[in-house]
Amino acid sequence: MREVFFSFEYDKDFCRAAKIRNAFEVTANDDIYDSEWKTIRTKDPEEAKAWLREQIELRDCLVVLIGETTANNPWINFEIETARDFGKGIVGIYINELEDQDGNVTARGHNPFRFVNSTHFEGKTLSDKINRFESSYVVSKAVYNDIKDHLEEIVEEAVIQAPNY
Repeated sequence: MREVFFSFEYDKDFCRAAKIRNAFEVTANDDIYDSEWKTIRTKDPEEAKAWLREQIELRDCLVVLIGETTANNPWINFEIETARDFGKGIVGIYINELEDQDGNVTARGHNPFRFVNSTHFEGKTLSDKINRFESSYVVSKAVYNDIKDHLEEIVEEAVIQAPNY
């Protein structure tokens, strides 16, 4: 089982992200991670960046959970750039059709990888290099099951493709 860092817009997509994280066998330290992030995200940005670098370096893959407003979020961009620089697998999963705690879904978000440059292909962004999974279903439970059924495969493929960014 691969170690994964889930990147998502914390305030808007925490509930949706929690569903996906629960579908994946996350590390035993996941509750500690959530607790630390709640504290560190309100502190000095450089301290938060150092903490994020440390967390991403420990993982095999960065899974960007793409919600309505994920694209071009400065923290998401930083996490993508960090994973790219460490040579980690990177993949995106659209989560907009998953219901939040109030039963709401959102509009489909833009591709967040178009805001991050490739290190191997001058003038190119990662949008052409990073795979994104989007369920063909529109009912939240079916979307969740589709993501759950493919998550390990999606992550493994991203790890294999990592040298090509």
